[in-house]
Amino acid sequence: PHILGVSSGAALGATIAILFGVQVSVFGIGTIGVCAFIGAILTIMLVYLIGGMKKGAKTIGILLTGTAISTLFSAVMSLLMSLNHDKIEQVYLWTMGSFSSAVWVKVCYVAICEMICLCICTPTGSSPGAVTVRANVSQIIKKNPPPRIAPGKILL
Repeated sequence: PHILGVSSGAALGATIAILFGVQVSVFGIGTIGVCAFIGAILTIMLVYLIGGMKKGAKTIGILLTGTAISTLFSAVMSLLMSLNHDKIEQVYLWTMGSFSSAVWVKVCYVAICEMICLCICTPTGSSPGAVTVRANVSQIIKKNPPPRIAPGKILL
């Protein structure tokens, strides 16, 4: 999530929510978390838009775009924090992680959603196991072995 800028987009979304003082909770879901989620989604959409996620697009372009967006959003978040000294501690604690608002009701909501998703996403047919995947990877490596590196070059 960091290399694509998703974590910085989420942090920027949460920072904006904290600085504007929008703190409402519905069913244990706060607006700060919702704004962080929206920030993450918008960031990944921006990265794919700028990085050229078209047919034949290179992965390196998406990764470099994500890194640039991550740096930009981190700088914007730092600027917003420096302009709002009174809320800097709240933003800092949220981005670093805080259990101050943790309650068991939220755990129950997550558990219910997880059980529903698990029931929906559980495959009904047979899927390749780890052994099959390992065999396929080993066949690919045998066809295209990685280049040998001399022990002396590792130290360089």
